[in-house]
Amino acid sequence: MRNSVGEQKDRVRIAHLDTGYDPNHETKPRFLRTVLQRNFIDDKSPDDATDHTSGILTNLGHGTGTLGILAGWDVDGSPLGGAPFLDVIPIRVANSVVLFKNSAIAKAFDYVHGLFADPARRAHVITMSMGGLASQAWADAVNALYELGVFIVTAAGNNFGNLPTRNIVYPARFKRVIAACGVMADRNPYADLRLSIMAGNYGPTSKMDTALAAFTPNVPWARLGCSSIVDQDGRGTSSATPQIAAAAALWIQKNKGQWDAYSQGWMRVEAVRKALLTSAALPDQHSSERLGRGFIKADSALSQTPAAAADLQKQVEDSACFPFLRVITGLGIAATPDARQRMLELEALQLAQQSRELEQLLPDAQNPGEISLPDHRRIIEALHEAPGASTVLRSVLEAHLTPSVRVPAAKVPQLPLADTVRLKLAMEPPPPTPNTRKLRVFAFDPMLA
Repeated sequence: MRNSVGEQKDRVRIAHLDTGYDPNHETKPRFLRTVLQRNFIDDKSPDDATDHTSGILTNLGHGTGTLGILAGWDVDGSPLGGAPFLDVIPIRVANSVVLFKNSAIAKAFDYVHGLFADPARRAHVITMSMGGLASQAWADAVNALYELGVFIVTAAGNNFGNLPTRNIVYPARFKRVIAACGVMADRNPYADLRLSIMAGNYGPTSKMDTALAAFTPNVPWARLGCSSIVDQDGRGTSSATPQIAAAAALWIQKNKGQWDAYSQGWMRVEAVRKALLTSAALPDQHSSERLGRGFIKADSALSQTPAAAADLQKQVEDSACFPFLRVITGLGIAATPDARQRMLELEALQLAQQSRELEQLLPDAQNPGEISLPDHRRIIEALHEAPGASTVLRSVLEAHLTPSVRVPAAKVPQLPLADTVRLKLAMEPPPPTPNTRKLRVFAFDPMLA
């Protein structure tokens, strides 16, 4: 597959957003564009994307592992990665794939957007093996990059026993982003595994049409700090993501002339997606719920010629919206929310991502019409009682409860008169009358009497 493309003079560039890289590992990509590297988590070294993470709750070496899968160079005389002959721009956006700042990833997206102005520096593909709660800043960045023609693939996310969620995380949840799900060696979905084993996320249904799968676990994983060691313990959708990105970049490289000729940037993205999605393998239709369009078949994808512009369809603009909130507040799904409404919707969407109850009640937050009326009350109550819900959101939910949905106030039972008097005396006892005696106070010396 990669040899059919080979080394080119005008190489396609892939932006690798992760925890950094090991500069001394044998698998370090041959065409790592270190002159363009950036670090968005350490102000002291903004131009150094090497991985020097330490401490607990971090993913030391995560970026080194995914970079090896993407474009790793020499292992026993053979390239490791899927696209070893292409350029890679290392961008450090986190110490951990669990704990990171949304702002760092937004800045990285913005950096890639800025590179596009220079044909010699622009990135054609973005790969990111992490994700989290919805962010409007991410949505805006994704929309801007899509319009330019940058193909984006990010990890669907992982879980244990479908906890804390089995739904795809953001930014993979956006329609203009390809979500990387997982498939195992036996062609079964990497999903719904027992609690002690990590599994990949999938769903909701509205997202799976723009999701692909790649193989995991037991994928080659370059170990940080051990320059010649490549384990076979790569796992999770983190390992699947760079496989899809490599296939996309190879397809662009093979069809570079025709790809550049599209009149609109979004057409370039859709042309790549069409080649990958239509050539993917789906074991059966039931698997689409967990594998999306199927698992990646890079050889088949490379045989796909670029589609005619007329055959490409533009994806609707992405946003971090929560249409259900518009339904219950009476605005209507088609309404254009103002800034305040958008903030409330974003908060509600983030709360829904963190609640197992809401996940079950809202199988697809983007399709509120599928929610039954009896569930409306439970959803409103769950949002209202969600830990961390703001006072403003709670007041909005309370104000728009219909009489049939409003939670009735608790009734105080009526007590007999004698019990009522006793209760009042117990709760408001009268102050006791103090014992007093008259005192004669002399204002002058008594000797003067």
